[in-house]
Amino acid sequence: MIEVGGVVYAAFDGVGVLRYNANTGSSLAAWSSANNLHSDTVTHMTTSGNQLLLGSPDNGLARFDYVAGFWLSTWNSGNWLASDFIAGLARVGPTLFILNGDSLHTYNTTNGVFSTTYALTTLGLADDGASLLHWPSNGLASPAVEALLVDDGSGNLIHLSPNQVPFIEGNMLLASAPSTDDLTALVELDNMLYVGSSDNSMKLLRYDIAQSAWMAPWTLSDNVLDMVVGPSAQQGSTSSLFVAMEGTPSVVEIDTNGNTIQSYDGTSGCYPSSTTVLDVAVNTDSVVFSLESGVFVHFDRATAGCTAYDTTNGLPTSFVGDVALFDTTAYMATENKGLLRYDITNDTWLEPWGSTGINGVNNAPVAMVGDILHLGLQGYGVVRKDLSTGEILSPLTAGNRGGLLPSDQIYALDTDGTNLYIGTQQGARKWDGNQMTSFGQGSSWQTRPQQFFDFAVEASISGGSLYAGTNIGVCKYSIATMGINDCQNVYDGMPNWATYSVGYDSSYVYGGTTSGVGLITKSNFQHDYNWGQDTQTGNAVVEVMGNTAYIGTEGLGVLRYDIANNQWLTPFTEDNGVLDGGNDDVTGLAADIRQDMIWVGGSDGFQLINVTNGAEVYDIERTSSQYTADGDPYGMIIHNNIMYYHSSTSSDEVSRLNVTNAVPLSNLDIGARVGENGGDIVSMEMSGDTLMVSVVSGQWWQSDGSGGIARWNTTTSSWEANILPTGSIDRVTAYESSNGNTWVSWGELKLELYDSSQTLVNSWTNFEFPIRGIVEHNGETLFGTEDGIARYNEVTNTWNTTWEAGNGLPNNAGDIFYELWTDGTNLVVGGADFNRFGQFNEGIISHRNGAGAWTAYPADSNNNIPDGYPISMEMCGGVLNIAMYNNNGGIARLDLQNATVNSGFDSSQLDGTAPASVTCDNQDTLYIGYYNDNQPISRYSYSTAAFLSSLTTASHNLPSDRVWYDALSHSGSQLIVGHAVGNSGSNLIAGGYSTLVASGATALQAQVQGAGSPVTSLQWLSGSSEWLIGRAGGSSGYSEVATLSSSGRQTVVDLPGLVSGQVTSVVANATHLWATTGSSASTGNFGGTGTGLLQGTFMPNGTVEWEFGWTLPGTVSYTHLTLPTILLV
Repeated sequence: MIEVGGVVYAAFDGVGVLRYNANTGSSLAAWSSANNLHSDTVTHMTTSGNQLLLGSPDNGLARFDYVAGFWLSTWNSGNWLASDFIAGLARVGPTLFILNGDSLHTYNTTNGVFSTTYALTTLGLADDGASLLHWPSNGLASPAVEALLVDDGSGNLIHLSPNQVPFIEGNMLLASAPSTDDLTALVELDNMLYVGSSDNSMKLLRYDIAQSAWMAPWTLSDNVLDMVVGPSAQQGSTSSLFVAMEGTPSVVEIDTNGNTIQSYDGTSGCYPSSTTVLDVAVNTDSVVFSLESGVFVHFDRATAGCTAYDTTNGLPTSFVGDVALFDTTAYMATENKGLLRYDITNDTWLEPWGSTGINGVNNAPVAMVGDILHLGLQGYGVVRKDLSTGEILSPLTAGNRGGLLPSDQIYALDTDGTNLYIGTQQGARKWDGNQMTSFGQGSSWQTRPQQFFDFAVEASISGGSLYAGTNIGVCKYSIATMGINDCQNVYDGMPNWATYSVGYDSSYVYGGTTSGVGLITKSNFQHDYNWGQDTQTGNAVVEVMGNTAYIGTEGLGVLRYDIANNQWLTPFTEDNGVLDGGNDDVTGLAADIRQDMIWVGGSDGFQLINVTNGAEVYDIERTSSQYTADGDPYGMIIHNNIMYYHSSTSSDEVSRLNVTNAVPLSNLDIGARVGENGGDIVSMEMSGDTLMVSVVSGQWWQSDGSGGIARWNTTTSSWEANILPTGSIDRVTAYESSNGNTWVSWGELKLELYDSSQTLVNSWTNFEFPIRGIVEHNGETLFGTEDGIARYNEVTNTWNTTWEAGNGLPNNAGDIFYELWTDGTNLVVGGADFNRFGQFNEGIISHRNGAGAWTAYPADSNNNIPDGYPISMEMCGGVLNIAMYNNNGGIARLDLQNATVNSGFDSSQLDGTAPASVTCDNQDTLYIGYYNDNQPISRYSYSTAAFLSSLTTASHNLPSDRVWYDALSHSGSQLIVGHAVGNSGSNLIAGGYSTLVASGATALQAQVQGAGSPVTSLQWLSGSSEWLIGRAGGSSGYSEVATLSSSGRQTVVDLPGLVSGQVTSVVANATHLWATTGSSASTGNFGGTGTGLLQGTFMPNGTVEWEFGWTLPGTVSYTHLTLPTILLV
């Protein structure tokens, strides 16, 4: 604002200049771009003579002669100025100063001409001008003569004395900071910090540590991606900067004066130019870097020779990351192949270092052969390490990993000092250090074992014998020939078929089974007799009292183990008179409140035993009124003198007994408490003074969402708030819209909208779930639901009218909608029609063209469309390929441009059943996945108009698990496959995803990742070069949406929650609760979709809010949780 000649001029951003005549008290006509003003945004106003000067950030400097009342010509970049951005105006004496872009202009008002223009760099400023301050000479702290202060926003003010000598007086450093916050790389060299940025300023920032000040930056050719310090190539210099920039994927060496010494650029033939540098490492002899396209590059600094590797000539993966150099070895991190090692001297790749991916193994056999340590890992193979050199040797793996073993499920290892014997799920092999030899097979099935669980080697001068515990008993082999001698099995008298342990002494060979131990006479290898036959020890319960462990078994009574002396004591059994008849099948143990007393539970009821002499102190028969359960006692817990027990699947109640006087208390009706009368009790735990009991429906087909966890406060004898389930999430559909919002449909539960910072915006439950497809079209986000196409406007945050058949969609579009596809112009909807009994009639493909006209293509009316649900769509070969899901389904092909249906691929042309997903690569190769186990991924080349060889478990290590609906995606050279939970096959992963390099006819081995829960949606995010994946927790209770890139998997948003009362274990402290979830063989006929561990927080009202979750594969189960003492503090 300024007042000139009685007129007040006020500038408003985006409006222009308002004028007010202070003499008359009236408003004058406003100035704007609509009349005379050059810009509606005026940021600076001053006077010079009889001129009013108005500076703008977008159109230069306007001039108005307020005496004569007319406009003069505007100064801008088209005539006198360096830029249209006016950063400051000041007049000192006859000179007008204009701060403009990277220049300070001077205008002589006496003769009316521009004189000297000062580049700001000559004044000591590095960036464009930010402000110009007039500093008068009057005042206590004023300069001797009128001055100007000029700055570029860095905190460094340049002091100028206009019309004086010297013109530049010096500088005042008020503050020091980088000129951007978009920083990408930081290194220190010779007490100077060098900072790279990606703000398109093309600057390398410099910070002088000694002076604590930012120095003038260096100009580069592009944004900085990475930067390291390394030995200099110049004589007399010690170190240089090595900088990787955007644009050309190369590395430039720069000295400490800002001079370019050497450029390491291999785009002329060594590696592709259409990529970017990920990471750089340098030493005296070498420069190595990784490229985003999956390339490793090595430069010999002495010769400038370039060598590059990718998946076509040596790299096992294209998911590469950071690099490092140590001596003559280069290291490169990968997402799925561990740490790659490159021998620079010999130009060879060494064996990678990496995780086997096998964690928490229950059993890992070990054997030493010479100096080589062998470790068998189920699911991986045999890992090897030379203990004399410390070198990790190449593992012995199965054929699906490119090895020689029959299976990667390793059960047994043993050695005779020279050879290694390896037992697997599908056979056994002898390894002599160079080659594998198969174990011999007999003439009948009784001498042809498949699974080898244990070995006992009896070596001798003549070769000796090897005894193997197998799936069909104990088998004997000749070490010299590996021929089979015989096997002893159930028909010969062994207590059970599968023999899990084997040993021998001078007289017998011992074969351990789950039903006892079979003794085989060694001299003639014939079965003699059994120990502990007809017992089952798989569900043992354990109670430790003092230094003795008491182990309750099914059939063997109570075993006793002296922990201090490492020896077994005489057991408590029916045979030696300690236990009553029926109690050899022990279902529960609990230490009594009295010393040296233990309660034993079984089918006869309870016995209180004195452990010092085995005498029965008290007996409660199941027929007694003191025993109040309907079945055998399980989960026995004594707390504050009360024993709590239940009868598992026989009742939904918890019984109570006062152990001080053997008086029963009333039962706790757990089923009624959680609304599941007649349910099964799955687990019971005591956390503090709270008894927590989980109940689930006894009918497996109704278990989802049933039951819950009831909580009984033993101190107040009152119920606490139940922990109830929400039901399983069997499908997660995730979609990131163009404005960065993320949509997540959680199964049958709800639809949620998150903004770009992953903050929940809104949630809806009023849909016919599940939502199977989400796309953006014509300014709306569309959702395929069970009753129509829902439409949302993300600009106004409102729902528009839902499209239904006959109302927005064609009359025959269908009842339920399974897929949506768009290319921005065309919209295609996949629907299905059902009869009044809910039976499938036909699939319908509806196409909306760019003019908004719909055309429907019912499958039954078109011979070119296979019968099935239109469940996945992809443009490939110039036509829209549509997977029609059905056991006899196929691929429909729609020519959108001509609105015709081409001949499709029916079931006779496909090598899989139930096509459920399609995608396409950049070579116009169509990939087809199937929703059945043990199916291939079919490939059709539109370039050659022929099917290519399919991708299978045997040929490409694909998981056996079925491909989820619409869960194939391709980008660059990567194919990603989302898997549902499979039930059969040799390479099951219990759901997850696999990736492989595939393009055209080329396809490398699949890398199995993310096992444990189904991947139910995939979206390629080109802006961030990553996939958005939705993972359904199913019975595990943990569902999530995550991104997947070369940097790994990162959770975007998750939804932990209790699925049902199928809780196998639960513990809690004062603030948190942990529960294990998952399917159980005792409560269902089918396996679950994974096992989960959930963490929740107790809310003030006593309910639980689930916060975190972790998923394990469906083959894994939790049976007990223990809370460390540290968590109870």
